[in-house]
Amino acid sequence: MSLENYFEEAINKLKNSVEASKEEIVEVSEYIADIMLNDGIIQLFGVNHDRALPMELGFRAGGLVQYHQINIDNAILRGAVNDEYENEEELLNSHGLAEKLWSLYTIDKRDAIFIYVVNDVYNVTLELAKLAKEKGHPIILVTSKANILKGISKSNAKELLKLADKTLDLHIDNPDIFYEVDGVKVTQIANLIGNIYAQAITMEIYNYMKTKGVDAPVLWSANIEGADKHNENLTKKYDGRWNS
Repeated sequence: MSLENYFEEAINKLKNSVEASKEEIVEVSEYIADIMLNDGIIQLFGVNHDRALPMELGFRAGGLVQYHQINIDNAILRGAVNDEYENEEELLNSHGLAEKLWSLYTIDKRDAIFIYVVNDVYNVTLELAKLAKEKGHPIILVTSKANILKGISKSNAKELLKLADKTLDLHIDNPDIFYEVDGVKVTQIANLIGNIYAQAITMEIYNYMKTKGVDAPVLWSANIEGADKHNENLTKKYDGRWNS
């Protein structure tokens, strides 16, 4: 069955990826945990399909409260940019967009910038990393080196890799379209693996905080009795930061 073969191939690719990066997953998770323990917020950023992992981490039940998404849509919704751009690619490659985005949020000196990019490194992504570096914020990069170094913006990719303080490689082939049906390759694997990494990072942060004697601030699902009060108690410490 195609379904069985698909899952078998997908699981094999996931296993190979994790085997290659398991030490880095732990290292990056502990690095993030130490930032959180110092009351830092992890500022998540990705564009286009690369918003998948930030969305997976940002304010999810079973996840941690100290995440905030820098969302490209807010630049438009809050009037930081207008309709002068003919398409999204032109917008993402425009200069100065990162500064406009940054100005929309309350980013504390204790915060870190977490960038997820497995495809092309647009100017806005690189400029956001540069801005973070200039302001003294740690940069955490989760990526597929093989993909971004063979993408359209190779020079941007090389620069971004140099700027990152911590890099976690998904070890995904380029291109990441991997499953063949009747001679045609369909489906992509990048975000499937990326979302697994997101949950692995959450788990490792939780375990690390437990070893430090700290109760990790895990958000509860709204369908659990007392969830609203529980989540309010967690978020009030970061009010205006996690929801800026």
